[in-house]
Amino acid sequence: MAYLRVDPRLWNLELDSTLKNMGFESCNSDECLYKGVIDESTVLIFIHVDDLGISAPTKEVTDKVVAMLRELTV
Repeated sequence: MAYLRVDPRLWNLELDSTLKNMGFESCNSDECLYKGVIDESTVLIFIHVDDLGISAPTKEVTDKVVAMLRELTV
């Protein structure tokens, strides 16, 4: 089992801020689900504890989202 090296609340706040700065919005019915548009493609990001999943129509779009998320500094 993996453990966070930082406070989970701090990690979540930083991730939320990063996703919103990337143009994603959290879903009203589930704050762990974010929806955004990258390169004219709808992208869904879902968060579970300290993991996240990305649903995008192509590998190129997924790779772009991953590269953007690597800038997360926490």
